[in-house]
Amino acid sequence: MKKYNKHRIQKIIEEHGFPVTAKFKGYVLHLQTTNEFIAIIDRKMIGVISFGFSITPESALLFKRYEKAVKEMHEYNKNGVTVCLLFETETQLLIINEP
Repeated sequence: MKKYNKHRIQKIIEEHGFPVTAKFKGYVLHLQTTNEFIAIIDRKMIGVISFGFSITPESALLFKRYEKAVKEMHEYNKNGVTVCLLFETETQLLIINEP
C-alpha cells in the first residue's frame, strides 16, 4: 500500500481522465464482496468494535489521513476490504481502488 501526496493524486486524476475540477476528498473503505462502504465504526464497549455499512459513497466514513484508513481496514480484519480514493466532481463522486 502506498501513501499519496498531491503530485500522485493529480497524476491519478489525469490518468483516469477526470475533469480538471475533480477534487480529492479523502479515503474510504470499500467491501468488494458486498459492494458496500464502511460508514460507522463504534467503539462504545471495551473490547468490542461495531461496524455499520452504506451502499453509497456519500455516506461512507471519510478518512483524511491514509494511515488512519489503513489502520481501520486492518481493524475490520476481513478479506475483500480495500482503501479507495474518493474524488468529487460537480456532478458525481468517483471511487478509485488503491492501485
